[in-house]
Amino acid sequence: KKDKTYLVSGLLVIPSNTTFTSDVGTSTIKALRADLTTDMFNMCVNEEYFLNPISTSADDENIIISNLIFDVNASGLTGTPTINNKGAGIKLYNVDNALISNVVIHNAHTVGIVCSGLFNSIIENVYLYDIGLKSYAAGVDDIILGDGNGLSLYQGNHAIGNNIVRNCRAENFRDNGFTMYAQNDNTFKDCYSNSISSVTTTNSQGGFSVENTADNCIIRDCTSVNTPYGVILS
Repeated sequence: KKDKTYLVSGLLVIPSNTTFTSDVGTSTIKALRADLTTDMFNMCVNEEYFLNPISTSADDENIIISNLIFDVNASGLTGTPTINNKGAGIKLYNVDNALISNVVIHNAHTVGIVCSGLFNSIIENVYLYDIGLKSYAAGVDDIILGDGNGLSLYQGNHAIGNNIVRNCRAENFRDNGFTMYAQNDNTFKDCYSNSISSVTTTNSQGGFSVENTADNCIIRDCTSVNTPYGVILS
């Protein structure tokens, strides 16, 4: 029941019917880092294993992740990455009936939580901060790869539907606090989005963003402050 920090050098994969939690709620999963040279990352699977602290396999169900802190440790990266959108705190890949609750994610290279295929799930009481801020050349936006979203319901190769994100908070991110991208029937409720980072960027920078053929999505009782756009619909 003591606070502990667990150093993770590879990807943690959570299978179906698994609860991943701690007793006290303040134990930390910290990703170890080396560098991002091209030679190490010529295969997608290698990038996945090196950059994401925790992930789920395809076609999983009944997964609970709760009472944990994830330090994605982007500040430990060196070299220049060659592939976009790697380095999430939690990646949900084609998962049904997941619960992500009472989780803190910070210092992520690209996004705090990214979902490529998520159904009938709840993400609640999650605090995401310092997302997508690690630069590789000062003031050059295209060298800072990745979206820099706090939480992204991103369809990718798998549709997303019937999910609720509630009582979550995103702060100090490079792009959007919360994003629904190309998916249907999802709700953001009682979420709070605060501040865009000072990193030079050409990204849209919204508290909440609904993008690219997303349908029947709800943003309810949410707050956005210190963002160029409170809500972006595109």
